[in-house]
Amino acid sequence: MRFTWVFLILALLFGYLTNYIWHTQTPFQKDRLTQDFLIEEIVTNEQAILFIQENVELGTIYHYLNIKNLIVLFVFASLSLGSFIIFTHTLIDKLFFKKYYEEANMKIALRRAVMLIALVGILAVLRLIAGLTWFTFIPLFCLFCLIEYFFVSSDVPEREEDTPDKDLVD
Repeated sequence: MRFTWVFLILALLFGYLTNYIWHTQTPFQKDRLTQDFLIEEIVTNEQAILFIQENVELGTIYHYLNIKNLIVLFVFASLSLGSFIIFTHTLIDKLFFKKYYEEANMKIALRRAVMLIALVGILAVLRLIAGLTWFTFIPLFCLFCLIEYFFVSSDVPEREEDTPDKDLVD
């Protein structure tokens, strides 16, 4: 149970760092964006927002993104989200599904956190390249559900066969 609270502290720490990075670093390449603003004669904020939204819809926004800053932001946001998922999972597991003397299962919590972060990351990339539609989301979600089902079915301990006790057999 003591490790559960460590993950809450880690989630808050990484959340604070994510917030700091979000407010101090820009996800855009300023030089390229200002160059295209001059070419397109964009002078107001409304025109700039419309330009960025059009590029997101067309799937060409990645030309203007600073990949290094986005990777740093994604890593810290993933660590924050993963720590919070592990905290929540182990807390619920310990409070409702385990006995007093049993520890929560960290392996399952970590696996589910990694899978959820991978799903969010893939969906974010698909959104940037204009590939996020319902017919790409549903198979991706089903794939992650099947992977989780595979792991859950492989984690189930094998039952002993219904054989008579050796003491009772002559």
